[in-house]
Amino acid sequence: MNTLVQLHRILELHQLIRSERTGHYTDLAAKLHVSVRTISNYFDELREMGAKIGFDELHTTYYYKNGFDMVYRFEIKVSSTEDNMLREEPTRISDG
Repeated sequence: MNTLVQLHRILELHQLIRSERTGHYTDLAAKLHVSVRTISNYFDELREMGAKIGFDELHTTYYYKNGFDMVYRFEIKVSSTEDNMLREEPTRISDG
Protein backbone atom coordinates (compact mmCIF):
# COMPACT_ATOMS: atom_id res chain seq x y z
CA MET A 1 0.00 0.00 0.00
CA ASN A 2 1.14 3.49 -0.72
CA THR A 3 2.77 4.86 2.44
CA LEU A 4 1.15 8.28 2.07
CA VAL A 5 -2.30 6.73 1.74
CA GLN A 6 -1.69 4.61 4.83
CA LEU A 7 -0.43 7.62 6.79
CA HIS A 8 -3.46 9.64 5.71
CA ARG A 9 -5.81 6.90 6.91
CA ILE A 10 -4.06 6.59 10.27
CA LEU A 11 -4.33 10.36 10.70
CA GLU A 12 -8.03 10.18 9.78
CA LEU A 13 -8.51 7.41 12.34
CA HIS A 14 -6.67 9.51 14.91
CA GLN A 15 -9.00 12.46 14.28
CA LEU A 16 -12.08 10.25 14.57
CA ILE A 17 -10.83 8.87 17.89
CA ARG A 18 -9.96 12.35 19.20
CA SER A 19 -13.40 13.66 18.27
CA GLU A 20 -15.01 10.48 19.63
CA ARG A 21 -16.93 9.73 16.41
CA THR A 22 -15.70 6.24 15.56
CA GLY A 23 -18.49 3.73 16.03
CA HIS A 24 -17.36 0.08 16.07
CA TYR A 25 -14.48 -1.43 14.04
CA THR A 26 -16.89 -2.20 11.18
CA ASP A 27 -18.03 1.44 11.09
CA LEU A 28 -14.42 2.62 11.03
CA ALA A 29 -13.56 0.19 8.25
CA ALA A 30 -16.42 1.58 6.16
CA LYS A 31 -15.49 5.21 6.89
CA LEU A 32 -11.84 4.66 5.96
CA HIS A 33 -12.55 2.23 3.07
CA VAL A 34 -10.38 -0.54 4.54
CA SER A 35 -10.93 -3.97 6.07
CA VAL A 36 -11.67 -4.59 9.74
CA ARG A 37 -8.28 -6.32 9.93
CA THR A 38 -6.59 -3.13 8.71
CA ILE A 39 -8.40 -1.13 11.40
CA SER A 40 -7.08 -3.61 13.96
CA ASN A 41 -3.55 -3.12 12.59
CA TYR A 42 -3.92 0.68 12.77
CA PHE A 43 -5.03 0.41 16.41
CA ASP A 44 -1.95 -1.72 17.10
CA GLU A 45 0.25 0.95 15.49
CA LEU A 46 -1.36 3.69 17.59
CA ARG A 47 -0.81 1.62 20.74
CA GLU A 48 2.85 1.11 19.77
CA MET A 49 3.14 4.90 19.61
CA GLY A 50 1.83 5.16 23.16
CA ALA A 51 -1.93 5.55 22.71
CA LYS A 52 -4.15 4.05 25.37
CA ILE A 53 -7.48 3.43 23.65
CA GLY A 54 -10.78 2.71 25.37
CA PHE A 55 -14.30 2.10 24.12
CA ASP A 56 -17.35 3.98 25.41
CA GLU A 57 -20.34 1.62 25.11
CA LEU A 58 -22.86 4.37 25.83
CA HIS A 59 -21.66 6.62 23.00
CA THR A 60 -20.40 3.78 20.78
CA THR A 61 -17.00 5.29 20.20
CA TYR A 62 -13.32 4.70 20.82
CA TYR A 63 -11.44 7.37 22.72
CA TYR A 64 -7.96 8.08 24.03
CA LYS A 65 -7.63 7.37 27.75
CA ASN A 66 -4.34 9.23 28.04
CA GLY A 67 -4.83 12.36 25.93
CA PHE A 68 -2.66 10.88 23.16
CA ASP A 69 -1.97 13.14 20.20
CA MET A 70 -0.01 12.88 16.98
CA VAL A 71 1.64 15.60 15.00
CA TYR A 72 3.06 14.71 11.62
CA ARG A 73 5.00 17.08 9.50
CA PHE A 74 5.53 16.18 5.91
CA GLU A 75 7.78 18.19 3.67
CA ILE A 76 8.84 17.74 0.09
CA LYS A 77 11.88 19.53 -1.24
CA VAL A 78 12.59 19.46 -4.92
CA SER A 79 16.01 20.51 -6.03
CA SER A 80 17.28 20.72 -9.53
CA THR A 81 20.80 19.63 -10.40
CA GLU A 82 21.06 22.78 -12.45
CA ASP A 83 20.33 24.92 -9.38
CA ASN A 84 22.88 23.08 -7.28
CA MET A 85 25.78 23.23 -9.72
CA LEU A 86 28.48 25.78 -9.05
CA ARG A 87 28.38 28.40 -11.68
CA GLU A 88 31.88 28.88 -12.98
CA GLU A 89 33.07 31.62 -15.21
CA PRO A 90 33.92 30.32 -18.65
CA THR A 91 37.64 29.87 -19.23
CA ARG A 92 39.01 31.63 -22.26
CA ILE A 93 41.38 29.54 -24.29
CA SER A 94 43.66 31.22 -26.80
CA ASP A 95 45.98 29.61 -29.28
CA GLY A 96 48.79 31.94 -29.13
